[in-house]
Amino acid sequence: HRPSMPLLPILQLAVAAALCALSPPLAVFLATGASPSLVTSFLLTALFWFPGVAHAGWIVWGSLLQGGG
Repeated sequence: HRPSMPLLPILQLAVAAALCALSPPLAVFLATGASPSLVTSFLLTALFWFPGVAHAGWIVWGSLLQGGG
């Protein structure tokens, strides 16, 4: 028997990952609000998509681990 994970955290992680991939600045905004990280996310996404996604993932993952999401 495998331990089951509650459904809500799985959905929350899936939505966060999708937002990070589709709109990195929106994901960062939802995780941190209007913050310096939001500006950084906009700049990285404007330079090239992948750095924006990586930065958003870093910020959102940290927010979820701290219980902020």
